[in-house]
Amino acid sequence: MRALNEEQNRDFFLPGDQAPYSTAELAMFRQMTGYNLLQVGGGYVFVDDSGRPAVSSDRQMVEAAWEMFDLTKGIQAIETPGGEITIEGLKTLGETLRRHLGDDAGLYQHLIDMLTEMGKVTDHAIKNPDTLLGGDHAKERMSTNEPT
Repeated sequence: MRALNEEQNRDFFLPGDQAPYSTAELAMFRQMTGYNLLQVGGGYVFVDDSGRPAVSSDRQMVEAAWEMFDLTKGIQAIETPGGEITIEGLKTLGETLRRHLGDDAGLYQHLIDMLTEMGKVTDHAIKNPDTLLGGDHAKERMSTNEPT
């Protein structure tokens, strides 16, 4: 499993392989759940970085995230072929599932809250790219080719 995870996350695909999820989408799933999403034998599995399956205490959350992810990808593929899953698209679908699946409403709300926080961090990074580099000092090092 670990080798499969490493291959997939490095964007290595043999001819004929299908890669329905982009590297960015796989990273988003990992950020949401803490688990990697792998396509294996026509199905999907969720594994940690060592190739172990989701622990039982995480399984319900990971499966709910997968349901949101899979349904959102299907909608996105129809509405904007070739596009990518967005945080807003996931949140919209999560809100629909929350309303219609009463027993798991709290679980979907938790995922929606996580996505909201992910969106805030992403928006902040887009508006303030210097924060990703460590501010002005990092920019100075880059411009003078000093080691970081």
